[in-house]
Parts: sequence; structure tokens; C-alpha cells
Amino acid sequence: MRSSESKKNIAFIVPTLSEVAPQNEAVVELLMFAATHLEQEIRLKPDQNISATIITIEPDTAGWPRISSLFSKELLKRVSVEVLKEPVTPNLAIAGHKPAYNFYEFLKDRAFNEVHAIDHCGVVYYPTLAKQLGLYFLDTVFVVHVVGGTIFYKEVEDNLLDDIGALMDDLLERGSLERADAIVVHDQLAWQWYLDKIDLRNDCRVHNWVWDQAQPLAIEARSVTLEPPRSIIYYGALSADSGLPIFCDAIGRVLSEVNDPIEIVFVGKPHAIGGIDAASYIRLRSKMWNVPVTIKRDLSIHDEIEFIFELSGVVVCNTVRRENLRARLIKNSGLPIIHVEHRQQSQTNIDKQRCTANPGQIAQEIVKSLQALPYVPSTPPSVLELWQAGHSPLPTFDNIPSSAPLPVSHTGPKVSVCITHFSRPKELRRALASLKQQTYENFDVLIVDDGSPDPQVQKELALIKEEIAPLGWRLLVQENRYLGAARNFGSRHMSGDCLLFMDDDNVAKPQEISTLVAVAERTGAGIVTMFCDVFETEKTLSGAEPPPMRYTPFGSDPALGVFSNCYGDANALYKREAFDKLGGFTEDFGVTHEDWELFCRASIEGVDIVCVPEPLFWYRVSKSGMFLGERTQLHKSANLRRHIRPYLEQLPYYQAKLIQLAQGLLTDLPIAVGPETRVAGPHQLKDSYEQLPYARVAVITRTKDRPVLLRRAIRSVLDQTFQDWLMVIVNDGGDPDVVKFVVEEVADEVNGRILTVNHPISMGMQTASNAGINACDSDFIVIHDDDDSWEPNFLARTVSHLDMHGWNPKLGGVTTWSNLIVEHIDDEDNIVRHNNYIFNDQLYNLSLVDLAIENRFPPISFIFRRNALEAIGPYREQYGVLGDWDFHLRLLQRFNIDVIPEPLANYHHRTNTTTGAYGNSVHAQNSIHRAKRVEFVNDLVRGQGEQGEGLSLAQLVTIGDMQSMLVTQQQKESQRLLDYMWSIEQQVKHISAQVEGNSSRMQVRNFVRNGDFRLWPGPGEPVQDATNTYAYTEICPGFVICYDGRQVSYAIERLKWLEGGIKLPFGKNYLHIKNEGNTKGGSWFNLECTIPEVDALSGNTIVVSAICRLKSRQNWLTARGRFELGDGRQVAWPEQIVSVSQEFQKLTFTVKCPAVQQEELKRGHQARIILKLPHNQPFELDLADFQIELGTRPSEFIYNGQFSIHEQASMFLKRVKKLWKKLRISPSPLNGSLSPEVDVEYSS
Repeated sequence: MRSSESKKNIAFIVPTLSEVAPQNEAVVELLMFAATHLEQEIRLKPDQNISATIITIEPDTAGWPRISSLFSKELLKRVSVEVLKEPVTPNLAIAGHKPAYNFYEFLKDRAFNEVHAIDHCGVVYYPTLAKQLGLYFLDTVFVVHVVGGTIFYKEVEDNLLDDIGALMDDLLERGSLERADAIVVHDQLAWQWYLDKIDLRNDCRVHNWVWDQAQPLAIEARSVTLEPPRSIIYYGALSADSGLPIFCDAIGRVLSEVNDPIEIVFVGKPHAIGGIDAASYIRLRSKMWNVPVTIKRDLSIHDEIEFIFELSGVVVCNTVRRENLRARLIKNSGLPIIHVEHRQQSQTNIDKQRCTANPGQIAQEIVKSLQALPYVPSTPPSVLELWQAGHSPLPTFDNIPSSAPLPVSHTGPKVSVCITHFSRPKELRRALASLKQQTYENFDVLIVDDGSPDPQVQKELALIKEEIAPLGWRLLVQENRYLGAARNFGSRHMSGDCLLFMDDDNVAKPQEISTLVAVAERTGAGIVTMFCDVFETEKTLSGAEPPPMRYTPFGSDPALGVFSNCYGDANALYKREAFDKLGGFTEDFGVTHEDWELFCRASIEGVDIVCVPEPLFWYRVSKSGMFLGERTQLHKSANLRRHIRPYLEQLPYYQAKLIQLAQGLLTDLPIAVGPETRVAGPHQLKDSYEQLPYARVAVITRTKDRPVLLRRAIRSVLDQTFQDWLMVIVNDGGDPDVVKFVVEEVADEVNGRILTVNHPISMGMQTASNAGINACDSDFIVIHDDDDSWEPNFLARTVSHLDMHGWNPKLGGVTTWSNLIVEHIDDEDNIVRHNNYIFNDQLYNLSLVDLAIENRFPPISFIFRRNALEAIGPYREQYGVLGDWDFHLRLLQRFNIDVIPEPLANYHHRTNTTTGAYGNSVHAQNSIHRAKRVEFVNDLVRGQGEQGEGLSLAQLVTIGDMQSMLVTQQQKESQRLLDYMWSIEQQVKHISAQVEGNSSRMQVRNFVRNGDFRLWPGPGEPVQDATNTYAYTEICPGFVICYDGRQVSYAIERLKWLEGGIKLPFGKNYLHIKNEGNTKGGSWFNLECTIPEVDALSGNTIVVSAICRLKSRQNWLTARGRFELGDGRQVAWPEQIVSVSQEFQKLTFTVKCPAVQQEELKRGHQARIILKLPHNQPFELDLADFQIELGTRPSEFIYNGQFSIHEQASMFLKRVKKLWKKLRISPSPLNGSLSPEVDVEYSS
């Protein structure tokens, strides 16, 4: 028995203390119990130092300041809050089942007298198991509070049992109750559901509370003007289990009988009903009511009570399916209540109107209440007062016996250890060494070699046989027959009372055999499994560092065993009697799961399986191991069929078929063969424990180490005129501190509406999307990447549109136009905008065929219903950067997508030279885009995509590609026609000029003397400027290339305009500049054109045009200019970004030249047009027909190459000098041809 102590610490573990905690009935119920229990303990034991620790599973504690009001100020001095942290060694489990293991590890370092937890998700499963086995927590009292388990909730909410995680929850929940020291029943219906599904301990204390308050709580009336009730108030969770559908049925009948104006008010936490959110369900049902409807779904339970007290009306609550906390609280409030209950519910309040779950009866009671005497408003009591008024005195948990420690002995029944081996003598030696370290003494060892073919291995085995002979250990060899046969062979040659099977690469911990034997004797179990620690081949087992992972099975459950090996590894202790009864392992060759199959057979035939919640051996993981090997994956289907054979053999045929169907539907195979095989994404097990925060719109933001852009994205959301949103930032492998810092900057504005999900490594774009979506609850979802933004009315317009069309179940979402903004991030982290235009301004309607060509809208402009996502499935992670397109296609297959033709979103692109963290996936991952498109299309064509009604996606994409090819061919034909028309136009101009008599009479407009590079002396020698900071080279008259002179490598040529040997119609010559990218630091290139006519340009608009192409990672040039006045002063022109194609196209841009005073123009001057070429990267620029004209529209190219005698002589001398120098350096070959570097193409 537990001795009295001077200190007593009581633990209460809750699923969450986040912002949603005050709405969570289970959390509020347990904390009200905590406050009341703590007060009672202090009153009954004044000499003890009593304290409480509130442990939250979720790390977010933002809701604690509000929910802590349940405790008095004096009690709060004794209460502390802790967050349940991950242990040093993580376990292999999905997110929803980690808390049970995490809490178990947490408790090992803490001393609590009592531990209180709710039944939902079974967080005390492992601690109660450890206490039962005598391992830990021998003096701790474990109290489980019944509020309803996972499957119970699914049943009462009319939800399907659609994921394996619910079976895992159910195992943990039932196991916690079966091993609890005490049980407190809060929901009688939930407890009745459990009774025929659990085997309680004989000494378990069950405190079955009932609400036996005969009279409502005495409350103080307020002196206000009396008015007849005008509101019909639904109070409870907005879900099926709390009676929302039947209430809506009743309202339709009430409105036909009531003439006075009334209001319908819904108060409670929203849930999904029939696949749609509660708010949308209410809007659909209330469409024909023609009365005001109010939905309050974001209040705490305390605020809900206060809000209802402010109304003048009748309250309807429902406990037909479960005795929910809200209904129990409001029944004692003294308000006009209509209590809808099950016919068999015996505990009722005589002063309350009560009726059964019949819409007609409910409507009659509502009408009666509305016609009754006026309601007297009163001061609302606290939630805790209402709760305490409804309960009898709380139980105490004193004098509960402690658990006896596990008696571990070094001797006992004989254990025979069988090690199966195949071609791994090195690992075998390590396994044998671990057995030599066992604390248990009465065991022998038999090695069964399963036909290792290598002669060298056989030599090693012969040596091992000699080494173990003195210990009485043996080694036998059989032909290769695989694991099941090898283990059976060993069992037939062993004489132990118990059998222990090991693989040759397992490593036993010293206490393994002694602990397993002690547990088997304590529990009488026929099979005892255990936790195991995972190690990789290259890691040591010295214990110098914690294991990287721990495998934590649950124990026996026949239902879960169909889908998951919840039992443990083959390395387990088997009583000889149980092993022989089960017939040993089956002996299929080349197929695994023989241990899983044996466990399933044991669970069906009533052989007890107990799992020791401690790691007693090391499990080796390697890519070549049997578990992860290629053969295992290729034979996955056969492996899975093997372990369900016990069900197929022992169940009636119709039940066996259901087992096979369920396994097939919930299993994803790695390889699909044949046109009918579906490709399913990974089956996502739902986190049943998680209490999700809610808002109407969930904004999912994917980010990684881009604080500049993330800061803008958050501001974009904060500036929305529609404010019912929740932002989930998924930090996909980036620095968590960076995200935390950016979010904390706006903490005052956010008001707790930003959640952060941190991935330790990058999981990919679509995994991040799914993680954000699964971290919250909402009516609508939108993907807002960190580099995009919205106009302030985006959410208001789109949500309004979806609400207005909420009656249409085929409407899945709405997209808007978006502005495509080109920008770059400078060295000081400033965002510099270059260009802005509407992305796809021809989008008015969305067709599947058109969307199959390419993604017609970015994610930032698209908001969709959550129920649409639930219908088509999550983002498919295997398609990476094209996952958005795949999702849009699948959604449009099932639902319509409306278009709002206004640019309400901003789709930001960095320039295509931007790489690294700030690069766009469409540019920085261009090759990945192409590869993923091929993978996506191939999957669809193979029949591995989602199939819907009508055309399949494979057919749609094929049609889309056909249309794309037609469009491309049409563009080529159009270009060919334009070229032909251009040549005809040139001939007409030439004839026209001849007819006028003299072509020189044509107006001369080009300010550039050498715009077609017809005069070509060739590049001159580099010349340093006076400050020695840059260099320049004259190319030809009027053009120089200027650079900073640091390790610059370039080539300059004048080429003929040919393509395929045919002259193009745009001209004769073009300038070719090539840089191999051999630059350092911020090296730069400028191509500068000199214009002497400053007076003509001053204050005027000019148009610059050319035929141009740029082959580079960046598709733009920076254009700028300046006046250089005679006194050395310079007047700069505006700078602008000019897009340049990779193929020859006409380039045009306009410049407004600054005005210069007339007197300044007399002292020598010139103007320069500067094209800043790409830097720090290779590029090739081709330029022809360069001209600068007055006005705003370019004319056709007009040559203005009139040079003075002095200029012509200077060019001739430069050419001769250059030619002479090159001939000296590189003499001509004997055949007399010139060196390839010499330009001999031009002759005047």
C-alpha cells in the first residue's frame, strides 16, 4: 500500500492548450475536474503540499491564459504547465500515436502520485502496461476519464471508419481502460459502448457520475424589460452526433406555425456533416427559412454560455447519441431548455422540457416554449459552477494498491535460442557475442544455416561451430528453404520450455532473456514481444550515442493485425506449448511476413501476446536486409496476402472476402502492372488526437529560408479586408528561427492566427501543402506561397462568391486573374520590380481540355472548398513542382471552377537568372518542371492516374498535347506568312523609291550611323579609363563594349544573317558578342552606342529598336542612357528592363530623354545608349538593324551610314593595324589562307 507522503503531485494530460482548447469539451471537462479535485484534496489533506502539473501534448499553449480561469487564483499558485517533448530516441509511429510513447518516456523521469488522462487516443497505454508488468510507476495511480473514443465518435457522427489510425486509437484506448487503476465516466453512452469491448481489472474503481441535480442552479435575475423569447438557439457541437440535422428538420415545421419574427442561432464548435463543413450545411438548410440566421462557432464554452444568457429565447440541446458537455452544462442553467434525449435515457430533469429525437415533437415543444410566459434574463453562472452543480461529490483515489515489481531471476525455465543465418558470418559473430553477455543462465543456442552458398562462408561457419562447442551451443545446416522452414527446423532440434528466435543480424541486450521469461511467468502469456532499438550497419553499439529510432509495437489486436504488424518482431519468446499449438511458422519460400502470420493466428486462436514496452534488442536496418530488400518490395503483394491467411482459413467465406477487400483498398503497392491498376498516393493515417484550429479560410504558405518574401506574404494576408482566416506556415527544411523571427515581428497584429509547421528536412512542395492543410480545419483552402501576394480584397471577393453559390454542390472553387510581376532581390535584400502584366487575361471560363494543355492559373489565385479536396484526395507528392497542376485537373474533373476576371492576386517571378533560395521553381527548377511533366503524362497514359466520369485525364492530356502541337504549327505558318509579306513590302518600298526618282529623298530618321554594322574595322585593343576601374574596346564606328576589366573573356564578331544556308529577310549583317562567363565578383558588360545629336534628343521621346536575340539564363537586358556634356558633367536617363527573346525578334522600347539647357549644349557633348549585358554568367547576344528615332513608333530600318573622309581613313588604318598584328602573332599557313581570327568577310 502507498504510504502517506508530505508532497503530492497530480498530473493531468490534455491534448492541447492552444487557442482551440477553450472550445474543446474534453479539455474543458478534464480541467474542471482538475480544479475541483485539487480543491477537494487541499481541503481533505491540509498537511500535504499538493500541486498539479498540466501536461499538453501540443506545444502551443496560447489558450492557457483563457482556460486557466477555471482555477482560482490560489489554486493557480499550485499549478504548473509543461509541454510534452519528444524523447531523445524517437519511435516509429504516425503523428497521432507518438504521444503514448512520448508520455511513457516523459514519466520515467518524473514522480507523480496520480496521473489523469482522457480515454481518447489512449495516451496512458504504455505507462499502464509498464505498471501492470512491474517495470515502472509501481506507486502511481492512473485514472482514465471516459469522454468517448475514436470509433465511438465516428459512429455517433455518422462518419465512416476510413483509416487504419482509428484501429490503432481503439487499441490504445481500450488497453488504457483495461489497465487503469480508476475510471471516471463523464459520458454514460460512451461508457456503455465500451462495456462489451473491454475486460476490466477486478480491482479497478469505476466512478460512474450522473447528473442527478433535480433543480436548476439558483441564478440571479436581472431587472430588465421583459420581452417574449425571440430566438431559437441550437446549442452543442455543430455535428450530427449533437443533433444538428434533426434540429434543422424541426425548424422548418416551427416556421410554418409561428407568425412573430424570430431568429435562429447556432452556437457550438463546427464539424463536417455529410462531407461538407457545418457552416455550409446550415446555409443550405436555411436557404428557404427567410429568417435571420446567426452562427457562433469560435467562442469558448464559457463565452458560449454567456452569449446564450444574453439572448431571449429557447435553447435546444441533444444527448441522443452522446452526453456532450455543452448539453450537460446548459441543462442546469435555469434557461428555457428543450432536452432531446434517447427514449431509454433515465436521468432527466423534471423541470426541463424533454422529448425524443423526432422533428415533429421537437417543433411542438419549441412552439410551446415560444408561447409561454416571458423569459426573465439572469446573470450567467460560471462554467465551473454549472459543472459542479451537476455532479455528486468527487471520488478520491487513496488506498489503491501499488503494483509489485517484476521479479527478474537468472534461472528458471530453459530457453532455447534459435538463430537463423544466411551468408552473414560477421553479423552472426556479433549476435553470438551479445548472447554471451546475457544475465539469464538457463539457455542454449542453436544456429541454423539456411544453405549459405559461398564456400568462404561455410569455412567461417566451421570455425564458429568449433568456437561455440565448449558452451554446448550447436550449428546445423539445411538446404536453402527460407526463414519459416529454418525456424521450424531449429525448433524441432531444441528442447527448451521456451523458444527465442533471433535473426543473425540482431543484437541482444544483456537483460533480454531474463526480462522476457519474467514477463511470461507473471502474465501467463504464450508469446512475449518487445520494443527494439534500430541501428545502421556502420554505427557502433557501444551506447555512446542514443539510438536513431525505436520500434514500439502495441500488442495483440486481431482487427489491426490485418493492416499493421502491431504485435512485434519475430525476435520474441514463445512458450513451447503455444508454439506447437499454432503449428509453428508456415514455410513459403521467398516470401516474408511469416512472423506476422503467426501472430495473427495466435490472436485469433486465443493465445495471449504481451509486448514489453522496453527495447531489449537491437534491430539492424540496411538496404540489403530482408525487410527493406528489393525482393521484399517486389513481392509485397504476396507478403501481405500471407499474413491474412489465418483469417481466410478460419472465417466464413463472406467475412474472409471482406478482409481481403479491406486490405486491398488500404494498401499501396510500389509497382503497378496493367492498364487497370491504380496508382494511389501514400495512405495518410489521420492524427485522431490532434485538436485542429479553425477559421473559414486556411491560408497555406510554403517557405524555406526566404525571410524577405515571407515577410511580404504575411503582410499580404494581414491586409485582407476579410479577416476570418488562419495562416499555416510550413517551413520545409529551412531554419525555424528565421520563420519565428519574421512571425514575431507581427505578433501584435496576428492575434494567434498564424501556425508554424517545421519540417527538419525538405519534404517537397506538395508534402508541405498537405502538411499545412492537415494542421488546421477550415471551410476553404488557398495555397499562398511565400513569394506571392494578394490585393486587399482577394479573400472578400472570392469567399463572397463561394458563399453566394454555396447551394451548388458542383462548385469546387474559384480563381481570379493575377498580375505577373517580374522582380529581383538586390544585395541589400530589397525587392526590385521590373515588369508587371496580367497573367492569362483571356481566362474567362475553365475547360478540362484547355487546362490539360498547361496550368492556366497559379495557386495564389485559386481558393477551393475543403470538402472538394476531401473528395478528390490530397496533393500528390510524387509530382513535385507539377503537383498544383495535377490537383487542379483532378478537382476540375469532379467539380466546376468559376473565374473572377479581375487581377486580385499577384504572381511574383524573380528574373530567370535568380537561383538558390530566391529562385522561382518555373525558372530555377526548369529542368525539373520538364521532367515532372513527362513523368506525370506518362503515368496518366499508362492508366495510373485518377479516373473520373467521362474522359480520363490520360485522354485529356493527350488531347491537350495535340492542341498544343496544332497551335505551335499554326504559329510557324503564321511566321512564315509574315516573313513572306515582309519581303513583298520591302520590294514595294524599293519600287516606290525608284518611282519617286531618288531614294535619297526618303526621310533620314536613324541617329545611329552604323546601325546595321556595315562598317566593320573589327574590335580594337582594350583601353583602360583614367581611373583604371574599367576598360573599353571599340567594335565599329559608334559602338564600344565597356567592362570592368577583371578576368573578362569575350569574343566579338560580325556575321552574315543565315539560317540553314538561307538568308533571312531582316538584313545582311549582325553583331555577335559572346562571353564564356569567366568573370569574377560583380563583373559587368555594357554595349554602348554614341550619338552626337544631343540637341535633337533633349526633352524628346525617342524609340530604340533592333532585331535581337539573347541566349542566356536571363531573358532581359537593362537599358539606360546619359548625356555627356562638355564640362564632364553627366545627365542620366531613366533605367528600364527590356525583355529579349532567345530567337530573333524585333526589340522596341521608348525613352523620355531629359531636357538640357541650350547654353550647356555649346561646349561639346554627346549622348550614349547603354545596354547592360548579363554578368557573372555565359551569354551570346546577336544584334542587327539598331536604330534610334524621334517619336513613339519605330519605322522600318533606314541606314544612315554617312562617314567623313577622316572617319573612313581612321577605320581603314585600324583594320590594317589589327591585321598586321595578328599576322605577326599567327603567320599564314602555306596555302595562303588567312588566320580564322581575321575578318575578311566584308568588302566595300
